[in-house]
Amino acid sequence: MTLEVLRMFVAITLVLFGVAAFVAPTALGKTVGLSTNSKGQAEIRISWGSLYLAMGAGALLLDSAAAYQLIGLMFSAMALARTVHILHNRRLVDNTYLGILAYEVVVAVLCLLA
Repeated sequence: MTLEVLRMFVAITLVLFGVAAFVAPTALGKTVGLSTNSKGQAEIRISWGSLYLAMGAGALLLDSAAAYQLIGLMFSAMALARTVHILHNRRLVDNTYLGILAYEVVVAVLCLLA
C-alpha cells in the first residue's frame, strides 16, 4: 500500500469521524469520558465534527501535499499536548487514551511525509 493511499485513508477516516461527531456526539464523548450534557454535545459537534470533517474533506478535495502536511501538523500538536498531559496527570491515562495517542502519532507521521 502506497503512502498516497494511506493518506487518503486517513482523510476518509477524518471525514467519517467528523460525521460521527455530528450524528452521535454522546457516544463519542462517553468513549473518552467527556461530559455529554447539552454543552458537551455542542462542543463535540463543533470541535470534533467541524474540524475533522473540514480537514479530511479539504485534503481529499485539494489533493495537495500542503493539505496533508497541515493535518500532520495538527495531529503532531495534538500528540504533543496529549503527551504533556500524560506527564502531568498519569492517573487519568488508560488504554483508550494511549490508543488515541498512537493514532495521532501515526497520522502525523503519514501526513508529514507528504
